Amino acid sequence: MASERATFLPKVWDQLREPVEFVRHLKHKAGWSADFWADDLAVWRYGTEVLAAQRPARLAAAAAP
Repeated sequence: MASERATFLPKVWDQLREPVEFVRHLKHKAGWSADFWADDLAVWRYGTEVLAAQRPARLAAAAAP
């Protein structure tokens, strides 16, 4: 297998909802040809969490116009 790697954050699904398009773009990002595949290709799926944090009052005051 080629040593190139690529990853997309799960948020990319918002722009590339079709699995074929997602994989095509991921292959391009890794530097592989569109028809690349290997018997030992490893694929992982992961998720993320979006956390909202409030700025400390001193930072919020400093950022205010």
